[in-house]
Amino acid sequence: MGSEAEVLEWDDVKAAVEPMIAIWVEGSESAWAKHAWELLGAAGLTSYSTEIERTRCLLRAVGVGRLYREFSARAFDEASPGDWRDHVGGDLIGGYPLLDAFTLGQLAEREGLEADNTSFADYSVVDEVLCDLVDLEYPQVVGTLYKALGDADLFASLYLSRQEDVTYPLSDDQVGKVVNFDVTGDKMHAWQWFTENSPRPA
Repeated sequence: MGSEAEVLEWDDVKAAVEPMIAIWVEGSESAWAKHAWELLGAAGLTSYSTEIERTRCLLRAVGVGRLYREFSARAFDEASPGDWRDHVGGDLIGGYPLLDAFTLGQLAEREGLEADNTSFADYSVVDEVLCDLVDLEYPQVVGTLYKALGDADLFASLYLSRQEDVTYPLSDDQVGKVVNFDVTGDKMHAWQWFTENSPRPA
């Protein structure tokens, strides 16, 4: 029989996510990310029974941070598209709950990535491998959030996170106000990217 599954809670992954999404002085981005992580948990994407599976879970948490930065770049002109990669590096490697370098090398090999885990002392190798592995998990992360919330709710949840003391999940009234009122050019640009170019659920 297999090992009983364990769960990576928000407290286990927030140290990997919060530095990526720390954009606002008094925003609610951390509350948004915790909500997103709980939705992934409801879909079974935060549970693991092996170290490789735990590594995938933590990479999904980084994927949550990636979505936040990509959205903020389009909706608020904060950061730049693709700069999430600058926030993914060797500081994710370490003792629990961080990633184990050997297991990361095993996962990279399993996924067919060019990486020898004996070379992980080279931070440029670590950075590249981590980003490539996040690329693999990202569509499932974003697709799951779309499926759980739908376009309007997910968009509104991200959009309101720059405000202070937002609580999640949002009410229908909050969602309606975001998507139906004050439709600026920047908001339309973000909506177009959000609905046309971001990964969609299968």
